[in-house]
Amino acid sequence: MTVQAKFYVAEKTVVAGSTPNTGSVTLRPVTRGAANAEWASATPSGELKMHVSNPKAFEALELGVEYLMTFERYEPLTPGDGHAFVDPGIPDQSWHSDKCVECGATADEH
Repeated sequence: MTVQAKFYVAEKTVVAGSTPNTGSVTLRPVTRGAANAEWASATPSGELKMHVSNPKAFEALELGVEYLMTFERYEPLTPGDGHAFVDPGIPDQSWHSDKCVECGATADEH
């Protein structure tokens, strides 16, 4: 089952001394107006705060803009299950610290 929520970017803060175009982003539920009455009844309050270190993602989250958030249960992958973790169009996107970001295995374990 997936769950959706509608949030807006309430605050963006560039962290001093960090990489340019990175920082904290605070999102809050959308509750105003008749068009959002259904969302407001399901999520009347709350807050999501995160540090975004990807400059493109930080720039894409615009102050005051509403976003749909989709929550899906994550089912972890295990080494050797045949998942494809290399996208030739995105070099080095799928490995972090010599481990697969999908399952945490090293190249030898795959």
